[in-house]
Amino acid sequence: MGDLLADQKSAEPLFPKLNLHPDLSKASGSYNAVEIAPKTTRPRVTIQRPYFDLTTSQQVNRTLILMSR
Repeated sequence: MGDLLADQKSAEPLFPKLNLHPDLSKASGSYNAVEIAPKTTRPRVTIQRPYFDLTTSQQVNRTLILMSR
């Protein structure tokens, strides 16, 4: 569980460097997320729903799946 607004506020110093200007007043509510730890040949996987799209400043009620090595 997490708070959409609190998480976006913590990343706010990075937005100008990424040339993003989101309206954070639209980020509200909580989200469910799970993180699966990486194995030697597999990536780290994060699954979250809903998520806040910084490019459109909208809360999206779909599942976001991130994979990183």
